[in-house]
Amino acid sequence: MQGFDAVIDFIDSTYFPQYAKDVTIKPHLVLLDRNSRPAKFTDVIEEIRSTRNFELVPVVVISDTVRREDVQLAYASGASGFIKKPDDYKGTIFKIKTFIDYWFQVVELPNASK
Repeated sequence: MQGFDAVIDFIDSTYFPQYAKDVTIKPHLVLLDRNSRPAKFTDVIEEIRSTRNFELVPVVVISDTVRREDVQLAYASGASGFIKKPDDYKGTIFKIKTFIDYWFQVVELPNASK
């Protein structure tokens, strides 16, 4: 990801409110584990979407399983994407890196700064 000043955070659902309050550099992308606890992942997405200055930050859900209803719920809650993790660590890293390269080098994104 040369040339990009991207901040990528895996946010645990219990820490987001404090994170949003304390953050000095807003992330360019949030990768959210579908199995985050104790809050449901949809609640975390909705909280991110309703937090001032985070409304336009892309939120991508990652999960080791894909149930059609989870995908639908993720998008209905405001997710920007849903990625299924491969079964192995190396495959997961490759898939996430490929996604990040796509997200920051291929896609044209709106200016999210206010």
